[in-house]
Amino acid sequence: MSKEAVIDFFKAIAADPAMHAQLGAADSPSTVVKLAKQKGFEFNEAEYAAVMEEMTAQDKEELDDSELKAFAGGGGESQDWAERQKKLIERYGYDN
Repeated sequence: MSKEAVIDFFKAIAADPAMHAQLGAADSPSTVVKLAKQKGFEFNEAEYAAVMEEMTAQDKEELDDSELKAFAGGGGESQDWAERQKKLIERYGYDN
C-alpha cells in the first residue's frame, strides 16, 4: 500500500507553491492521482481516499455526510471538495 506515497506527495506539495496551486485546481480524486503520477508519486484513488479518510477521522471537527462523500469523490461541488481537501492537508501539518 502507498499510504507513505500519499503523505510524501502532500509534503512535496507543501514545499512547492506551484504544486500546491495545481492541487488547488484538482476537481476530483482521480485528478489528484494523475497529478501525483506526473510528479513521480505512485498511488491509486483508493489509497488516496484511505489517507484522506484517516485524516478526516482524526479531525476534531466532524464533517457531515455530504462533506465525507465529497472527499471520496461521490458528490459535492468541485470547489468545495478542493477547499476541504486543502484545509485537511494544512491542518495536519503538510503545509508547513
